[in-house]
Amino acid sequence: MENLDFNVLAEGVEIIIKKGRVYFPDDLGAIPDIEINHGFVTKSGFTGELKFDWDLTYDTTLKSYKMGETEVKLFGEFTGGLDFFAVTFENNAIKSCNITGEILIPYFEGKRDTAVRISITINDAGDFAIIAKSATGSDITLTKEDLIQFHVQSLELYKQNNVVGVTISGGLEPLLYAAEGMKWPRMDIKNLNIDSTGKFSIDEAWLDLKDLATVDLFGFKLELRKIGLGTLVENTIDKLWIDLSGGLKLIDQIPVGVDVEGFRILWPQNKNIQQFTPNDIGIQFKGVQFSFGVPGAIQLDGLIRFIKDENVTAFAGDMVLVIPAAGITAEAGLMVGMNAEQPNPYPFFYVYFGLEAAAGIPLGQSGLALKGAIGLFGINVSPNRQEGQNWYYDWYKKAPAPGAHQTTKWGNERDALAVGAGVTITTVDGVVKGTKGIIVLALPGPILVINGKALILDGLNPNPNAEPPFSATAIFDGKEKIVQFNIEAQAEIVEDMVDA
Repeated sequence: MENLDFNVLAEGVEIIIKKGRVYFPDDLGAIPDIEINHGFVTKSGFTGELKFDWDLTYDTTLKSYKMGETEVKLFGEFTGGLDFFAVTFENNAIKSCNITGEILIPYFEGKRDTAVRISITINDAGDFAIIAKSATGSDITLTKEDLIQFHVQSLELYKQNNVVGVTISGGLEPLLYAAEGMKWPRMDIKNLNIDSTGKFSIDEAWLDLKDLATVDLFGFKLELRKIGLGTLVENTIDKLWIDLSGGLKLIDQIPVGVDVEGFRILWPQNKNIQQFTPNDIGIQFKGVQFSFGVPGAIQLDGLIRFIKDENVTAFAGDMVLVIPAAGITAEAGLMVGMNAEQPNPYPFFYVYFGLEAAAGIPLGQSGLALKGAIGLFGINVSPNRQEGQNWYYDWYKKAPAPGAHQTTKWGNERDALAVGAGVTITTVDGVVKGTKGIIVLALPGPILVINGKALILDGLNPNPNAEPPFSATAIFDGKEKIVQFNIEAQAEIVEDMVDA
């Protein structure tokens, strides 16, 4: 017994047991020791926690559970046993109870991989939860022959505020025509909850199509990579969502493709289709990428995003056009939207445009030429770097490509302003030397981004889309009082041979 104290009070003697343990002789059988925590004994009764904790082992030879050397069963019939029991008292009244143990599922006796870990929690209000998990860490497999197979990773039965429900996580796999060789993909389900009121919710369920599922839509090829389903609460309204990711390839003779990532449709859970209004349907997508190319003639790549959250609705897009034969590269981007935050909503706008040409504009007799220029302008926008992120690696170099001008690098901010300009200057032949730089200023802050790239021997690089061999970036963040410098050097002189 540790920390045993006595207090003599007007209403009687109080015994305090901060921590103690009661031991039982071995000849009494498999009776676990009793641990006492934060105990008080007064004339009103006992207050504190009694805890029983013992080793439960599985004998693979006898195919049974043991506590010490004694074989045990649950409810006198089932192979299994308890390994933890804790009960909390307040003046002799039970306030809470927690029990854990392990049991083998009937009809699968002797197979430990079917064992289930059970945890039962009860409080004084009558609320309870029963959680079942696989004892080996693998799934609990429930099968309905030729119909469905459910791999249960966790199962919880609960009662809360007079509502009873069940929460399941695991994987769902159809078995239709499985005997004939049909193999269905598995859908992973996280926290599928159904309660006695008929309400259901699901954090998310994903069907990951490792081998692309291709659907022929009248000559067009629709390739699905992932399908998701879930629920969420938006403005106190319960909503369902379905999420699709994949690509659409048009007729083979036309080199055009579209790729959609995270296309999501949302609608109210408590309405049927006839009750829907246009405001009830929500559409979101992380991005739509499109491409069109004819080798050696033209290449067009773009990214379109539709942004919608609680207050913000916006459209953004980026595009790059390359015409190799003419030596022309053009890029442009636009973001326009509205922040409906009350009481003063505000619009925001951002645009950039850049052009590079092989011929360039000679700069007098210097032997240099202006090969390209880029400009950007934004109202009520600022860099969307989050607090704690690295300016260079988490902002400047993030997708779709390194840079400070793409729309993915900017977000809305009231009363903010952004301006920037850059040029590309090289020798007339564009091979020996040159430089490419951009300066971006964002207010308030101020935030100043300066990037310069040295195009030394740039024309010898076998990859025309490669980053220039030398790059230096300086960022001054007046908001967070940060000054950051980054320098990179890389070059490939002979493809797959010399890499510096």
